[in-house]
Amino acid sequence: MHEYFERFEQRASKRSTLRIVRNIIKPDVKEVRANELTKNSPWPQPSPMNPFELPSCVVHVPEKEIEHFIKKVVRRYVKTIQTHSFKSLTKGGSHKLARKLNDKEFCDYIFRTCFSKILSKNISPDEHRIFFDVIEDKKEYFTYNLMPLKTMKTYPDMYTEGTISLFEKKGDQLFPCAIYIKQQVVTPDEHDRWELAKLYVMQGASIILTACIHPRIHFPVDSINGITKTLIPKEHILFQLLSPHMYIQLPLNFAVQYISKSIAHGDQSEIYTPYPCGRKGFFEQVALGYRGVEGNFRYPKYSYPLSVERFETDYSIFLEKYWLCIYRFVKKIVEFIDCDSDLIRLWANSIAQYVPGFPDAQQMQKKDVLAKALTSYIHNCSVSHAVDHYTYSRIPLEHSPLRIRIPFPNPQNSTFKLDLKDVVTREDYIRHKFANLMFFKENNLTLLADVNYAFKQPELQKLVREFQADLKQTEKEMPTENYIPLSEIAASIQY
Repeated sequence: MHEYFERFEQRASKRSTLRIVRNIIKPDVKEVRANELTKNSPWPQPSPMNPFELPSCVVHVPEKEIEHFIKKVVRRYVKTIQTHSFKSLTKGGSHKLARKLNDKEFCDYIFRTCFSKILSKNISPDEHRIFFDVIEDKKEYFTYNLMPLKTMKTYPDMYTEGTISLFEKKGDQLFPCAIYIKQQVVTPDEHDRWELAKLYVMQGASIILTACIHPRIHFPVDSINGITKTLIPKEHILFQLLSPHMYIQLPLNFAVQYISKSIAHGDQSEIYTPYPCGRKGFFEQVALGYRGVEGNFRYPKYSYPLSVERFETDYSIFLEKYWLCIYRFVKKIVEFIDCDSDLIRLWANSIAQYVPGFPDAQQMQKKDVLAKALTSYIHNCSVSHAVDHYTYSRIPLEHSPLRIRIPFPNPQNSTFKLDLKDVVTREDYIRHKFANLMFFKENNLTLLADVNYAFKQPELQKLVREFQADLKQTEKEMPTENYIPLSEIAASIQY
């Protein structure tokens, strides 16, 4: 705020005869339409699309951030289209657009990628009833519930299905037992039905992850970004700590939600729109992820986390190790911040109004609460965001179609034969390929491992060096598989 007044004072204090004459002859009224303060103060507001079911958002993205986003990100989009379009559109159709995936591949995708976020060993009574004839005593089972897709309205000749998959766990491996789809339980001995059912699960997992689960990382934290930039002076330690992790987030998230060329809007005149639904269908999934799905514990209502969200796979362990690494660093930085100052109290209370679960000023009086809140923001925008993109973008497109053109057969159709050539069209595949290149695959601008905070105090600079070393050690000592190399973890939400 103070910067705005300083700029105004500098301009207003200079008397100009030419400006006086010009203001008399033709008064400038542009400020009535778009005041400078309104344009460049990124204070959040309820979502214009749906204030009751979508996160609050930042509409007034600072112009400099928009310009930088166009230069660094939009130009890459344009270059990708120009570079790959001719080759993609003229290349022959020999490449398989959809492939059968064996049961091991199927389980690995569900168990060892970001898809594992909704895998659960808590079997609901309804699921137990559905799989009653398959479940055996003294065996460990997991279910994979994608029923939120049941109500999705698709474009003509495209299909989605709500599914529930049952897996048996033996050691550190999953084995598929059955898939509930279209009011029937399909098992591996049904061959063609089983192969198509697995593709429907992969399609559902892709849509649920990218449109329902992953947006919980993107959009709710925009309010933290905007309020911090509006309230906290740039020389404050809190601002210096968060600044590298707020980079390019606001214009990116604004573009996804409100620009007509966004992948989420589904304009079929764009080559990179791969979903089987339009804007309404996409944001219905975003809303489901934010407000939660009543009666389905795998889709809880969003609440800002003060620790790592727990999943029942090693994916959760990976995320937790990095969260703890960041926490060790942030906890030391917070010792230099007055948690009970009027500024921090205003900051915390303001964010708590817009972000469910974010601690208010009273809670923030405990330094550990502030440390956890800041850790979760940094972790959310770096590790958690990057690893979702990294693992998802490496699943072969032929195994995870976003569009399916064959309706799943009814039980009465005993003669069904699966022809993979009919599952996905060449256009569907090309759209998915461009989406993967432009939006899903990581395109890093700044890296977590290289972050150089603007701290002036030598003791804080020393803590940064220790943090960088701790990040490398965390990667080296990871007790589970390394889902993403440290060298590929962006410092902020950049793609």
